[in-house]
Amino acid sequence: DPQSQAAVKRIADRLRAAMSGREKKLAFFAADGELPYDKVVNFMDLCRNNGAQKLGIVFDDLHIATAP
Repeated sequence: DPQSQAAVKRIADRLRAAMSGREKKLAFFAADGELPYDKVVNFMDLCRNNGAQKLGIVFDDLHIATAP
């Protein structure tokens, strides 16, 4: 749909601008656990195709296990 395509273009433009001139081209993102895997991968591709060289995923519900 045209609105979704426009939103993706805006995100791509902002990513390119944010990554321009940076030494470390790192982008962090968070995704809802209910989001289909292909949508997350498509977003990761969008980030890499617009300047991000490394991606970091933020987890809201990450629990660190303790050693027994």
